[in-house]
Amino acid sequence: MSAGLKTLIRRRNDLIKQIDSLNIRLDEINSLIDSLQNRERQDLASALNVLLEQAGDAGLTVNEAVEKADLNKGSVAATLSKMKSAGLVTKRGARYIKAS
Repeated sequence: MSAGLKTLIRRRNDLIKQIDSLNIRLDEINSLIDSLQNRERQDLASALNVLLEQAGDAGLTVNEAVEKADLNKGSVAATLSKMKSAGLVTKRGARYIKAS
């Protein structure tokens, strides 16, 4: 085997090791991102629970939640929809009411 070929094979093997190491780091970062996103969703659900408690039987619309707590409308709508699917809230028209 020529010296040039040996050098290329060594470089390729070094690159494979670097790629493997980068993939491991990428998996770690993706795991951290998932963990932080889950925490943010839990924090949003907790904030919405407080607002729903305060609203009582009158309930709360997505827009009211956004205005009262300076939240992202899409996130609020998605979270309330998930809470409804889980049976944590009911929906009457545009208003969400905490399930009893």
